[in-house]
Formats: sequence, C-alpha cells, structure tokens
Amino acid sequence: MVRPSALLAVRRRIQRGGGGRLSPRLLVREISDPGVVAVFRLAIAEAVQAPEVARTLDSVGRETSREALRRVMSEARAAGLIEGRPADLAEQFAALLWRDLMINLLLGVAQRPTPRAIEARANDATEAFLHLHPMP
Repeated sequence: MVRPSALLAVRRRIQRGGGGRLSPRLLVREISDPGVVAVFRLAIAEAVQAPEVARTLDSVGRETSREALRRVMSEARAAGLIEGRPADLAEQFAALLWRDLMINLLLGVAQRPTPRAIEARANDATEAFLHLHPMP
C-alpha cells in the first residue's frame, strides 16, 4: 500500500522541480514565450545552412531543462520514491507536459497558454506521470 505522504512527496518534487530550480510551470511559461519560439523557428529555418545555431540552442536551452528534469528524477529515485532511469523518466515527463504544444506554437496554430492553462497542463502531466509510475 502506497503511503499518501510518500505520494505527496513525489508530486511535490516533480511540481517544484526539485527544490524550485525548474518547475514544469516555469518551463512551459518560459519556453512558450513568443521570443523563445521565434528563436526555435530561426534555428529550424537555418538548420541546413547553419547547424551550429540548432546545436547551440539544443545544448544551451534544451539540455538545461532536460538536465534539471533528470536531476529531479534522480533525487526521487534516490529517495526510493520512483523506479527507472532518470533520463527516461525525465523524457517521459517532458512529453506528457508538452504533448503537441511546441509544434503547434512553432506552426503558429496555437497561442501561448495562459497561466491557468499552464497550471492545468503541469498538474495533468504530473498526475499522468504518477499513474504510469506508481510508488515502488
């Protein structure tokens, strides 16, 4: 039987980004900023002519958020709250968080989510993740 307090601990770690370093809300809010989306569009448009732009965006921007998510998952695993490879867990959580939002933003067929929509997205992703990864 999973203790409610243990489940709450996992939920808090994920939602706060492990000590508040990078929460899912902050991640979506910052990356969905129109200026950031424009940089992604530029990197995509120039990927053939100037691949270093895409590589830089990946290593400086995307890798920073991936590393923060891996760290959260590593801490949760070390505390015995979750099982699995932190890199895989982080990738899965990110997929649940973003779904198809980024591609829709890049295509210009979606608007930046409101704070309320970001909150709901983060909560939904956390609940889905915890459903897929019950406590050991």
